[in-house]
Amino acid sequence: MRIEYMKNKNNLAILLNFLFQIKLMNMLYNVTVENLKEYLQKKYDISLKNIKSETSLLYDLEIKGDDVDDLFSSLIRDFKIEVKRLDLSRFYVGEEPFDFLNPLIRFFKKEQASEKPTITIGDIERFVQTGILE
Repeated sequence: MRIEYMKNKNNLAILLNFLFQIKLMNMLYNVTVENLKEYLQKKYDISLKNIKSETSLLYDLEIKGDDVDDLFSSLIRDFKIEVKRLDLSRFYVGEEPFDFLNPLIRFFKKEQASEKPTITIGDIERFVQTGILE
């Protein structure tokens, strides 16, 4: 009987520890998401209600081209992100108004810019938390 009691007590301690870790992770996630939203609001003068996980940097917030590179550089610096993988080439980030070379290359390669996904706020949230964007 005593052995069974100790097993149940040990299992309960493991379960409570696990639940505590989940709650802590959720709290950290919420802080990170809110910090990210406030950061974007200040940096780009964007209304907080316009920032959702599915919000596109390119189409919704009109952050494109070199501005995307600048955003990620400042995110890495300001959020002290340990970058594990960062591959912006798989995303369509738009083009600068003076960029004539990329559309010409895509024309000859018969490639459309819209075949690549755009970066969303959800992608950036995951990058801030994990250091991975691919």
